Amino acid sequence: MLKNSLGILSSRLISIAVSLVSVPVVISYLGIAGYGVWESIIAVSVICNVAQTTISGTLLWKFSGAFGSGDHAAALYYVRIGVFASLALSCLLTPIAWCGRQFLVHLFHVPAEFRSSAAVILPLVVALMVLGTVTEVIGALLSGFQRAGIVNLVQSVSGACNYGVVIIGLLTGLGFWSLLLGFVTGFLVSLGVLYGIARSVCGPVSLVPRVPSLTLLRSLKGYSGFMLLHSAVGAFRDPTDRIVLASVASPIWTGYFAIAAKLAQLVWMACQFLYVPVIAASGALAARSDWIGLRRLYTDTSTMLSVMVGFISVTIAALHDQLFLVWLGHSAPQAVPILYLLLLGSTVGIILTGVGTAICKGIGIVRMEAICIAVGLLINLVLKFAFIQCFGPIGTVVASAASMALSALLFLFLMHKRLPELPWRLSSLSIKTLLAALCSIAVLRFLLPSSQSASGRAGALLALCTMIPCVAAIYFPFLIVFRVITMHQVRHFAAKYIGGRENVVKI
Repeated sequence: MLKNSLGILSSRLISIAVSLVSVPVVISYLGIAGYGVWESIIAVSVICNVAQTTISGTLLWKFSGAFGSGDHAAALYYVRIGVFASLALSCLLTPIAWCGRQFLVHLFHVPAEFRSSAAVILPLVVALMVLGTVTEVIGALLSGFQRAGIVNLVQSVSGACNYGVVIIGLLTGLGFWSLLLGFVTGFLVSLGVLYGIARSVCGPVSLVPRVPSLTLLRSLKGYSGFMLLHSAVGAFRDPTDRIVLASVASPIWTGYFAIAAKLAQLVWMACQFLYVPVIAASGALAARSDWIGLRRLYTDTSTMLSVMVGFISVTIAALHDQLFLVWLGHSAPQAVPILYLLLLGSTVGIILTGVGTAICKGIGIVRMEAICIAVGLLINLVLKFAFIQCFGPIGTVVASAASMALSALLFLFLMHKRLPELPWRLSSLSIKTLLAALCSIAVLRFLLPSSQSASGRAGALLALCTMIPCVAAIYFPFLIVFRVITMHQVRHFAAKYIGGRENVVKI
């Protein structure tokens, strides 16, 4: 678990570095409209590929069981089943994407200079994305054989190769076609490297497709249905928002949404490091019927996650002007409202449900999450139709944030009803952290100037370094005021990590 966690951490850092370098280059050469067109194409591909996560997630479950029982033959059999599903989906969806390419280009209001190339690139990207299910199946095989960290690293490296080719193509004048070349490069690198690692770990791995038996399909239908529902919710948030913004407004809005989404994704990184360890720990505690330990695990990890996510959200919300300037080289006021909405939905969802869903998975209870996912999907669809009429294109982002927050509250209610061993008072710290974060953002946006009169990236970076301590100086006192953390915990932390009894006395 430690090796896998370090691999995931390294892969996330690589992804952040790639975004920091590549996105400004793409925008500078193609403009915000061209970047928005590309993000719209990726969004269509993600929606067409909802089944990919379902297939890879279900097979991960089967691969893990085969690894635990030492049945390598079954694992290699499941690989061939996944390859068959990938090819079947590709044969089904690629012709549909090709026939509908002109409609989608018109729907997304693609500028004239990108129209002809986008009409060809869109179905090709869809085809590559669906064929990428083969790569996801191989990745699931390696993850099932306890190599998840390597899989994440390879995927991050392939993403770096993708954008490296994109940047080279833009510098050499290939324009919009460089994005397709980069996508092909990332696909080939990921497939080739993961397949080579799979052969070294699992022995000869055949990619010859095989039709699954009806018995196997019946045994997978329950778990696959849950995974499909989970994938559908993700598809009807971020990718659908990009498509709605492009079709109702323009690709420029999609570009600003993509910028805001990449910055808001930093909040989700904090959740990923705790999620798997909490699942494992809660499963072990539940096996011993140690509900006292589970309550302590829930309280401690909820507090840790809430404080960490809250600090990241407050920093991004308070210092977004400087962050945009360091990242893009210029401000992006059009992305700010979208960023606030994405931060709101993500922060509420993670703080209220992040640890709870992990514990429920660890003790074998997934029905509550399935109910919340289904209700959240329904709420999202209803609110999208209503809010787009009321607020215009940005209403789709408002609907996604609201549905995420409402489904999080529903999960919290169902969890405490199903698990009375975890009383409501244990979740009160998470709610208090949200209040502390909101108060901190309000105070910081009032006190700190919208721009630190910084000239260029260097000035903005210097401003960030001087203002982040101000964020901590406002945020942590609010945590004490709302009793998320206590002075006793502060003194204990100081005695343990700052050192010296005299320091504790001073505090």
